[in-house]
Amino acid sequence: MYTKPPHNIVEEDITRASEETKGNFHIMQRVFVLDRNKQPLMPCHPARARELLDKGKAAVYRQYPFTIILKERDGGDVQPIAFKVDPGSKTTGIALVADFKRGKRLIWSAELAHRGQQIKDALESRRSLRRG
Repeated sequence: MYTKPPHNIVEEDITRASEETKGNFHIMQRVFVLDRNKQPLMPCHPARARELLDKGKAAVYRQYPFTIILKERDGGDVQPIAFKVDPGSKTTGIALVADFKRGKRLIWSAELAHRGQQIKDALESRRSLRRG
């Protein structure tokens, strides 16, 4: 189910942690998929999403996070996906992890940049202007 993001979180604050290399494995972001009733399905590989878009079986629903909506599909089976959060002082890591037969796989990840340092710098700049 998709909901609107909070008003204080914008795209510029989130950076994709895409195409990272972890050991010998190449981690690639998946593309979110919705059926024609806007119900979520399992994310697919970017090549599969391009194929669906080229054949006209899907349309772009949202640019970020990149989401496609299927034109002809109603419903489908989905596997459980875990939402993981790694809070930090300057950034927060966000990840979606699926548990497949071969083990856990990363589906999607991002980093949320905190605005705390920007706010602190702006306040210090304002303070220095007052004192000058």
